[in-house]
Amino acid sequence: MSAKRATPNASPSKRSALPLLGGAELGAVLDGLLRARPELRPEAELIARGQLADTSREAVAEELEWKLRSLSSAELHGRAGRQRWGYVEPTEAAWELLSESVEPYHREIERLQALRITTAAIETALGVVDGLYRCRGRHDSELLLSWAPDFPVEEACSVVDGLVKAGIAVPPDRLDDAAPEWADALSRALRASA
Repeated sequence: MSAKRATPNASPSKRSALPLLGGAELGAVLDGLLRARPELRPEAELIARGQLADTSREAVAEELEWKLRSLSSAELHGRAGRQRWGYVEPTEAAWELLSESVEPYHREIERLQALRITTAAIETALGVVDGLYRCRGRHDSELLLSWAPDFPVEEACSVVDGLVKAGIAVPPDRLDDAAPEWADALSRALRASA
């Protein structure tokens, strides 16, 4: 009795390997497919842009709120106090940690702007503003946010500033909807950046 060996040309009834691949492996498959079949590039581009454009303000807001509210004051250990280069105030360390948590969203907005997927850039930015707004007034000493009470509003103004500087018109009513109590601060950011 001879054992059958698996071959790359397996019959269609065999289980597909594609769902079992990781992100990098799927990327390599796509690269190989597009090299072998360049006529598929426009369709792949359309699908990629559709994926990027599929942005939910609510999902961004929820994710960012969870991220920021999950940072505890314990995160300051090792970042605040005496360091080799000098003393770091806890408030300064808290701002740095919170900024690091928001940075991926700034990069995503910039990526969408660069690709001219403006609606998704605006939705992502509004989601960030909304998520920051949900984190305002957190005075629980266990939360890192308690060390930087002005961080949410100042970071929201920074997001708006970035959009305006990129030439993207931000609808003021949508900003008001995302952060009603910050309407004045966000309006000033809109005017100052224009």
